[in-house]
Amino acid sequence: MKVSEFYPYVLPDVLGCPSPMLRQAIVSAAQEFCVETLAWNEIQEPISLLNGERSYDLDFPSQSYLHAVREIWCGANRMYPKTLAEISRLMPDWQTRTSNEPVYFNMSATRGTLQVFPTPANIESQAMVVHAAYAPKSSATSLPDFLGERHTEVIASGAKARLMAMPGKKWSSPELSAYHRSIFITGMDNARIDEEHGRVVGSLSVAPRRFG
Repeated sequence: MKVSEFYPYVLPDVLGCPSPMLRQAIVSAAQEFCVETLAWNEIQEPISLLNGERSYDLDFPSQSYLHAVREIWCGANRMYPKTLAEISRLMPDWQTRTSNEPVYFNMSATRGTLQVFPTPANIESQAMVVHAAYAPKSSATSLPDFLGERHTEVIASGAKARLMAMPGKKWSSPELSAYHRSIFITGMDNARIDEEHGRVVGSLSVAPRRFG
């Protein structure tokens, strides 16, 4: 959906705010929401492993950047995230070690480039499935539809909190900024809990305890 579709939920409380400033506040609120909740996440198309190739570029949805890799599966096995220092400890010969099934991964200094360890070798038809989380770029003119479908008021409150915190504006209001910030934080907390439990109703139930 277009960022401008959020304007009616924000503008009435910040009358006189220029459109560029309004757009940036909405995008910044959406960006913080996605970073804090990991709510914008997708499972990418399988990435084929190549013999002798350690680095793989990940795809990004339009107008987004990769925030975090949530999990990776190689065949039926889950791969584990490790820093290069940890990999060096676990695998001192990591620069030369090879395997037909990598065990560890990390993100290189170039965001969006994934590195796997050990380096693939003797690969026939092995592939990785990457589950990654994204956030909108600061220059985004559109946002993922789910933000408008499920989190419109939360994003709007986040934008209002930012705009109302600006000093010397016609719409400035520290009190209302704090109010909308609290709504925004509560909304992010609820969304984070939903994501942690896969938005499955009843996932928080506790098995009954047997007595006697």
